[in-house]
Amino acid sequence: MIDGEVGPRQVLPPRLTDPALLALADRVEPVVEPRYEAEFPAKAYAHVEVCTRDGRRLVSGTQEARWQPPAAPPTDAELQTKFRWLVEPVLGAARAGQIVEQVAGLHRAGDAGDLIATCVVRA
Repeated sequence: MIDGEVGPRQVLPPRLTDPALLALADRVEPVVEPRYEAEFPAKAYAHVEVCTRDGRRLVSGTQEARWQPPAAPPTDAELQTKFRWLVEPVLGAARAGQIVEQVAGLHRAGDAGDLIATCVVRA
């Protein structure tokens, strides 16, 4: 609700201690919806309800996970975009790009040692 997305930048320090984020989290009540739970893991459904201070109730309607069958699977470009979005904040753009290249060339590599080494996060 604050950033318009939930990704690594929202769940990594220093963001986890942001007072605005913590105040919002205190007002969120997750609820397991039995009809969605019955479909999981074959289907991943969710919805959001927001109750405003002036008494209005805003409901998103049922949402499905992106690329969930029978939807078309993601393209290589879509997967690379999502991968970079998730990984660059942790490993940086250069290493994320290196991993993308290593995965694309994995069929030519003798083993996955270089790829694994590139993925390791050093303290």
